[in-house]
Amino acid sequence: MDRHGVDGASMRRVAQRLGVNPTSLYNHVPDRAAMIEDVRALVSARIDSAPLREMPWEEGLVAWARSYRRAFARHHRAVPLLMTTRASAPVLLAEYEDFVVAAERVGWPSEEVLPLLTAFESFILGSVLDMSGPTVVYDPVGQEDRFPRFSAAYSAVQQRQSDDPIATRAFERGLAMLVASARPEGRERPSTTPLPDAAELARAVVDAHAGGRWAEITAQFDDTMRAGLTEEGLAEGWAYLAGLAGAYERHGDTAVVRAGDFTVTTTPMVFEAGDFVARITFRDDHTIAGLYILNHDPKTSE
Repeated sequence: MDRHGVDGASMRRVAQRLGVNPTSLYNHVPDRAAMIEDVRALVSARIDSAPLREMPWEEGLVAWARSYRRAFARHHRAVPLLMTTRASAPVLLAEYEDFVVAAERVGWPSEEVLPLLTAFESFILGSVLDMSGPTVVYDPVGQEDRFPRFSAAYSAVQQRQSDDPIATRAFERGLAMLVASARPEGRERPSTTPLPDAAELARAVVDAHAGGRWAEITAQFDDTMRAGLTEEGLAEGWAYLAGLAGAYERHGDTAVVRAGDFTVTTTPMVFEAGDFVARITFRDDHTIAGLYILNHDPKTSE
């Protein structure tokens, strides 16, 4: 199929290429459709959908789309064939599952996810076909007087270095445009900037623990925290910690990171007989969404 494309996808042509009788192929695949699906599975196995599971939505889309394009770029002659047959290969459906889960996680309704996936696939596979054609498919030579601005743009492209092909630049530009609109309406991309005063807020909570000002702490809880942790619970937890590690002495510098909709702070705490860290999570409205005092681990508190 890489050599002859659609014309090479018949059972007879494949058997001829392998040097076997066409009937012997049916010992391995039941029909032409199954053979094509096996080809799809082999190519799709090279697509890395892990970014859709492990990275923020937009970054994951970019990494996945680039991986998808690389996988099919090696077999561009097979693309027209694969685009006109139904896809059922488990390896590809697993990738689609990752896409759907990631899309729904950022708010896409189920009925809109497949059109979104189709938009990305159509663009990616179209770019693969673009790679297989001439470097520039336009040719205004001899018509510069009639189309001066287009001819100037064509000339500018022709003068670019050969290691910066227009197909790749077009793909990256188009991908950026697609990704920029890949959130459902009304769902803005989460901020990547931590709360500017998060370190001060965290140290104030630590100081309130040391001073036994439990009401001051619970007053900052969000609804979930307020329902699950009382002033009495805070006091009991601190007393237990003091029984293990002795008197509280001081805190260190607070580390601050953004994690989705939250700002997470980590503050080292030095006790008489050991070190701990206060892991406090804040919402953008400054309420506390998480509060843990953990054993100090240099690997997780850096």
